[in-house]
Amino acid sequence: MGNSCKCISKLDSRSQNKKLKFNQPLPEKKDKNKAIRWERIMKAYSDYENPIEAFKKEDNDKFCSYLSEGPPAHLRWLAWKAAFSAHGHVKIDETEREDTYSIEKDLSRTFPNQSFFANPLGQTYLKTVLVSMVNNHPELGYCQGMNSLAGILLIVSKGNVTESYEILEKICWGMGGKGLFEYGFPLVVDLCQEFHRALSEKIPTIHKFFQELELDDNLWITKWFMTLFSYSFHLDCVVRIWDAIFAYGLGFMVNIALGLVSYLKHDLLGKSLGDMLEFLPELKEMYVDIDMVLFHSSKFQLRKFEINVESEAGPETLKDEMDSEEPIHTRWDATNYSHQHSRSMMEEFSLSSPSNISKFSL
Repeated sequence: MGNSCKCISKLDSRSQNKKLKFNQPLPEKKDKNKAIRWERIMKAYSDYENPIEAFKKEDNDKFCSYLSEGPPAHLRWLAWKAAFSAHGHVKIDETEREDTYSIEKDLSRTFPNQSFFANPLGQTYLKTVLVSMVNNHPELGYCQGMNSLAGILLIVSKGNVTESYEILEKICWGMGGKGLFEYGFPLVVDLCQEFHRALSEKIPTIHKFFQELELDDNLWITKWFMTLFSYSFHLDCVVRIWDAIFAYGLGFMVNIALGLVSYLKHDLLGKSLGDMLEFLPELKEMYVDIDMVLFHSSKFQLRKFEINVESEAGPETLKDEMDSEEPIHTRWDATNYSHQHSRSMMEEFSLSSPSNISKFSL
């Protein structure tokens, strides 16, 4: 299935040179035009059991556009479910058939500052989702990073275990996201490769700066891609990023990474490696104008990014169809710089767990 959603409506953006501020709460989005637009959709399709899904089936392009621009918070979960045609018809199997130590140790480390996971019940829900994933897909197993994806889904769904599990499953199989967690992390490698290629072409000053800095991909970009940015940014930013990913596909993460680097350009340039190692973890607490980032992300014209999708169960926007000439083949072929860092990533992963359990330490 292809994606025909190709643009994000122009948003009122501020100067990209604005410095980030610590501890500044993200402004609550009250875009009345968006709210009115979604209210009209709900009213126009009110005769249907699921108005948003009916809207998507009738006009998928418009649905993608609306989703990428961000639905109101109270409709976000309904919009995400519609994107995946998720109806809760999945098997939850929380039987502890094997050692769950890797899952157990990640429960308390998953968004500990979020009130949802401060409650032991939230961690119980998270464990149920992750154990079910292992039981239903033992060939994939558990990989650290899955907990972040499941955590966001549980927060947005307000603790709906069945629906959260279904969407996690469809991210992995319907969108091809299992390549983020399979042995060898093929999708992570391919995304990093394409990011560095695109960075050298679109923002060469930053590309050169990173080369000179010798910043290991394991310290930032692999985490961005493997967790769909959920580990490294504020929750309010993450849900907006996921709106765009679910509209455009996992390949759009390269665009988003370019948009973020472009936004952060003046905060990055000139930093020493030590300064950078302090700066990157602080992104989670910084104010980022994510609407502006997503707007600029949509402007990067990149080659088509082909992702192996084994199931028809995912959203109709499974693949990123940015204007391009030829697809990227999922095999390693990068500069020595990218090869060096991705190889170290692969060695780290394989050494950390040959059993395919908890393969990546965030």
